Amino acid sequence: MKTPDGFQKKSVNIDNDTKIASGEKDFLAPKKEQICAILVTYFPDTHFVERLERIRGQVAEIIVVDNTTDPACGVSTLALRSSIELIQNRENLGVGAALNQGMAHAMGLGYPWVITFDQDSWVHENLVTTSIGIYEQQPRPELVGIIGCNFEDENTHTVAIRCQRNESNFAETDTVITSGSLLSAGAFSLAGPFRADFFIDFIDHEYCLRLLKLGYKVLIATAPLMVHALGSATTITRGNGAGRFSLVLTNRSPLRRYYMTRNGVLVAKMYFAVAPKFTIKVLGSLLGFSLLKIPLEKTGRWKKFCATLSGGFDAIRGRTGRAPARWTGE
Repeated sequence: MKTPDGFQKKSVNIDNDTKIASGEKDFLAPKKEQICAILVTYFPDTHFVERLERIRGQVAEIIVVDNTTDPACGVSTLALRSSIELIQNRENLGVGAALNQGMAHAMGLGYPWVITFDQDSWVHENLVTTSIGIYEQQPRPELVGIIGCNFEDENTHTVAIRCQRNESNFAETDTVITSGSLLSAGAFSLAGPFRADFFIDFIDHEYCLRLLKLGYKVLIATAPLMVHALGSATTITRGNGAGRFSLVLTNRSPLRRYYMTRNGVLVAKMYFAVAPKFTIKVLGSLLGFSLLKIPLEKTGRWKKFCATLSGGFDAIRGRTGRAPARWTGE
């Protein structure tokens, strides 16, 4: 039976007796000519073209979904001279909706694999080939739902995941970030679209946990394969010697603090049974931001704290969608 997106469904038995219905294209080992890149943009900076060129040679095609509300500041002129597919939105639809637009277009073009990127990631030239190599190492490749990658933070110059040199070049994990993640279109066809109602933040984590719940594997390359910025991060160090500790402040806006708290708590509520350690870590991180980090950030501390509380209350109520106007500034 074919799904509306054209994938031929069939069942794959999993050890725990669950079944995954996935597309035949899911079983094709990814190759450059089978991979389409999707980038979501929002007022991209002047270095965007350079970042785009680092991706171009690693994939068959690039789709840019532009949420920039002012066309003069978007990528419309870039599409005319750069051989990219452009989806230009007239308003900011959020990251989840934009990713879904890109996925629908890529799958409509027949691509069985998609790799997603943020607009501010500087990718290494071997990112895609490394991800393909990780897929080829899997004893049950049909169970691979997504392959993410380690990265170096552009602000703090620290690696997100620290690994020993003698460790494997990949690891199983609970979640990966959007940027640099290779997605199976067949798994996406079964798991369903990204949470557009989250708008931004935790969209990638929720999707990964949904894959785990269905029996798919979430993998990550242990080597850093791109440079990626987590906000405008700064590091504060206190103490000396054995009592020394450091705090990384991301300096997110009140709006982002609202979305991160609301969506983080919602994800924790939905997937505690699937990934208890991850959800406890998320809740601990949100609490830590509220009590330890926000008081040390540069600006808007009181408003960020109020936005965090508001996001927590809305999560308890199950509210999603765009943030209230008091946080958007509208």
